[in-house]
Amino acid sequence: MSEMVKSRYIRWIGLMAMDALLLFLAGLLASWVVFQTLPFNFDSYLYFNILATVLLLFAVRFYHIRISESSLDLLSRGLTAFIPVTILGVLLIGFYLGFQSEWIPFMVSTDIFGFLLVMGFRILYRSVLVFRNKQSNNQYPRAIIYGAGELGNTLVRQYQKG
Repeated sequence: MSEMVKSRYIRWIGLMAMDALLLFLAGLLASWVVFQTLPFNFDSYLYFNILATVLLLFAVRFYHIRISESSLDLLSRGLTAFIPVTILGVLLIGFYLGFQSEWIPFMVSTDIFGFLLVMGFRILYRSVLVFRNKQSNNQYPRAIIYGAGELGNTLVRQYQKG
């Protein structure tokens, strides 16, 4: 396996682990908001939600996006994953425990907090990258290439990759 492919897999695993941790924190926060305590079967609902969310994020190629170059694509893919997980979770809990169950507000608030934490982490990471790049590239003058077209875009992307 080439070094580039290996580093990509390591990056994906790291991002998935970070997202799972953030989704767990979102579940703790939602439990505090909805129940004011940790219910006895809290972890089974939360682990199912985390697994479903991370798998759907991977299925919509959320982890394939370069964080330094993304904005709306990241947001749209995140929504594409979080909305079906929320709807599916509400329907499963509704059919299993009834639609008056207190677990439905928990599931909805968990997914809302999870979306905000995952997207907030990505925005924070991107801001740190932009700030770090501005600090390290201060010695070079800024340049704009007019009329370069697709070849210019390819050149810039290759330069940014290193």
